[in-house]
Amino acid sequence: MKYLLSKTFCVEVYTVSYNNEEYIGIRDCPRIVDGMTVIYDCSGNKVCEFGGLFLGSGCTLPDFWNYFEMNKRLIYVQDIKP
Repeated sequence: MKYLLSKTFCVEVYTVSYNNEEYIGIRDCPRIVDGMTVIYDCSGNKVCEFGGLFLGSGCTLPDFWNYFEMNKRLIYVQDIKP
């Protein structure tokens, strides 16, 4: 995660438990036009991608997006002025 955070200036990091597994969501800050939310499992594997110009590549977890939006917990905000 440290590497991912070093590549961006403004993100919000969330955690969510889904089907007894923990996931981390990294979302571009709300002011970012056409931002993305990328979901990783605890091994660092990308499992979902939402938003962006092409609406992301989807998700391998059924009905995850709505669950994520309803149950996410903000754990970190990074807002570095370039």
